[in-house]
Amino acid sequence: MKYLGMVLGVAVSGAMVSQGTQAALAEPGFDGELSVLAGYSSQESNFNTDNAVKNGELNSRGESDSSIVVFPLGQLRYTFGREANNQLFLGTAREDVVTGLVALELGYKREVGQGSSIALSVLPTVVNDETWEDPFVLGESRKETDASGNAIRLQYDNILGSKLNLDMAWYEQEIDDERSGEALAPDDMQALRRDGDGWYSRLSYRFPIARGAILAPAVRYQSFDADGNAMSYSRWGLDATYVRFIGRHRYSLSAEYSSYDFDASHPVFNRTREDDQWGLTMGYEYANIFGWQDWAFTGFISFSERDSNINFYDETERFIVSAGVTYHF
Repeated sequence: MKYLGMVLGVAVSGAMVSQGTQAALAEPGFDGELSVLAGYSSQESNFNTDNAVKNGELNSRGESDSSIVVFPLGQLRYTFGREANNQLFLGTAREDVVTGLVALELGYKREVGQGSSIALSVLPTVVNDETWEDPFVLGESRKETDASGNAIRLQYDNILGSKLNLDMAWYEQEIDDERSGEALAPDDMQALRRDGDGWYSRLSYRFPIARGAILAPAVRYQSFDADGNAMSYSRWGLDATYVRFIGRHRYSLSAEYSSYDFDASHPVFNRTREDDQWGLTMGYEYANIFGWQDWAFTGFISFSERDSNINFYDETERFIVSAGVTYHF
């Protein structure tokens, strides 16, 4: 289970990054976009619930699994007010998707200056994720349970006209049937509890580096306070997104790196966990496909790797969308 709205993926759709600021949020009334994407996904992880039995050594990487997926993305917005400076929105924002966030969001945004805005939103769990009741069972079938959570998010874009952007969120995570380390002593089981809550923050700056080109570096900090101290952690990270507009073509390249430090020794593996994670996403959009106004072809390729000093937590995720269509309205 991953952060914010507890649904972190890596995807690219829509306009990718806004090319500038404007006096109003949008024209009064409704607007938005809808994308339908189809692709191929591959994951190597001990938390992949398609592989119920863990064989061999417990402290080893998980098995690989792949699938074909079809999923929709999009956002509906309603802009109102005398100066079109208020907006209600529902869905997944295009600028979020390029940085790796895929979560349903319901919120309100208000313009607070020329090109600046503040948004407050909630990210509820709509479809529960699945994980293992006890991930550390070896040689027999593990049981699945639901993982869910909610988040409250605050965004301040183009702070005081400075091109700085702040994104903050409080979130919670809940495992329905938490049985991690069931064969261990009660104190050790307590240290492995994954329920908890945390804070996430991201500060970014948007550079127009050339005509039709934008570079947006960012720094992230996340803190998660789990019921089990071996599952609590702090995380520092850096990411950068480059977007290039050439006529009807739009290209993006996004890279990120994060380092995780956990609070206490893991009672199953007798060491304090330390993880490094990095990822790369390449996206493409071609506007007015087949000459159709407001329709676009969208595609992306992504890869992420998580390396831990405990091999059990090593993960590799590959996700390739071969084709997709986006409609702007």
